[in-house]
Amino acid sequence: MIKGVHHHGIIVSDLEKSIKFYRDILGLKLNYTNEGGGEEIAKAVGMDGTVYMREAHLEAGKDHIELIQYVDPKGKPYDRLPCDVGNMHIAFRVSNIYKLYDELQKKGVKFNTSPVEEKEGPLKGWIWVYLKDPDGVTIEFVEQH
Repeated sequence: MIKGVHHHGIIVSDLEKSIKFYRDILGLKLNYTNEGGGEEIAKAVGMDGTVYMREAHLEAGKDHIELIQYVDPKGKPYDRLPCDVGNMHIAFRVSNIYKLYDELQKKGVKFNTSPVEEKEGPLKGWIWVYLKDPDGVTIEFVEQH
């Protein structure tokens, strides 16, 4: 029986670069790093042959993010639009979104727009904004009132 989401996994091109972004810029806590691979892991994740990967587990409050860099075989970047089927984003609950927005802009983070305030409808009271991580993964910050 499903009880909730355990973690969100993100495939990255450069683990150190992604750790720097998620930990040093966004402020998530790095719990641990690990590496390994083999035929069993390849089969478990749905790949043929063998794999070797490096991973980092980070914490955002009670939620967890797993960053995975496939060393062998090396993953390929691809362009994706928000409307592309299968594309996903991760949304973080935040407090004081305007302060966070200003602080991250000073650190060089580029946002799609300034924060958007929902004034009516089912999202009334939400303030949200989108950005991308170093590999183009879409991130959303949401503050709810």
